[in-house]
Amino acid sequence: MTANRVLAAAACVVQVAALVACGDSDESAGPQTAGAGGTVTGTGQGGTAGSSTGVGGTGQGGGVVGGAGGVGQCVPQYPTPQIDVASHGAVGDGVTDDTVALQAAFEAIEASGGTLAFEAGNTYLVSDLLEIVDGSGFGIRGNGATLKVADGTPTSNHCPMSFRNCSSFVVADLTVDGNRDNRIPEESGGAHNIRIRGGDDFLFCRVTSDNATTDGFYVAPTDNADVDTFPADGVIQECHADHNFRQGMSIINARRLQVIDSSFTNTVGTSPQAGVDIEPNSGSADPGAEHVLFRGCSFEGNEGYGLTMGGAAATTDRLTVEGCTFRANHHGAMTIRAGWALVQNNIVE
Repeated sequence: MTANRVLAAAACVVQVAALVACGDSDESAGPQTAGAGGTVTGTGQGGTAGSSTGVGGTGQGGGVVGGAGGVGQCVPQYPTPQIDVASHGAVGDGVTDDTVALQAAFEAIEASGGTLAFEAGNTYLVSDLLEIVDGSGFGIRGNGATLKVADGTPTSNHCPMSFRNCSSFVVADLTVDGNRDNRIPEESGGAHNIRIRGGDDFLFCRVTSDNATTDGFYVAPTDNADVDTFPADGVIQECHADHNFRQGMSIINARRLQVIDSSFTNTVGTSPQAGVDIEPNSGSADPGAEHVLFRGCSFEGNEGYGLTMGGAAATTDRLTVEGCTFRANHHGAMTIRAGWALVQNNIVE
């Protein structure tokens, strides 16, 4: 076990096979290593509660998101009224194509708010893009239902769940199955299971995203040169991404994003094959991602790294990784490419 305080006040790039920490502050003893089964520990400064996303504030003390904990148990607050998907003709028998009915239901809450409720345990088959644009004050209550992409559905832009420029919304208790074994996966097809483009103040709670033909979760701006279009003040909590083709989750650009008690496992297919990849695209405003927190997450069995930061298009700043577990990731636990990072209390096996 190696204890160190990792506070990178200047730009640092770290490649972590077991776990290598880099620091460039007067409180760091310099690079140290925790071997397999080791724990990286340290002390971080707390934050104060900030903007709310339905489960607590975003702490930013010392430049670290959630430093003092404003996130507890994931308890969604659903807007009223509640609308059942069946009222728009969705069947949910796993055979009927419910795309048209579900898009009509999405457009209803896009226009008027409220909460869209799925029937508990049902499987809803879709074969095209489902998207909410410029919606606000809405919820999607999965009740344990599954949204599954139909066999043979093309990969180009066919996201079964997409949110563009949406604010103050919650999605909970839903499984999205990209059905990659019965489709043609591709690295850049854009067929992410769940796509968040722009928007702010959102919560994903107990959402599972498996078998995507590209990414399980995709978090990106509408204009990567404009920080005001970066997704902001979001919480992804108690969510799971398994057996996705490129990433469990890609974060292209984001501000004040918290990923809590979630797992990213068994990504395999095409590079980077990471549990999570933070990678601003060319032309991005700088920093490309800032105030990003991973707490209590699990990264396991990914063909690439558990957590990685790729490219040099823009920096990631104010990154915190704490209390996470990294196990059996083929390339190693994580790479850190950040202007300022705190890595503490993680376990690597």
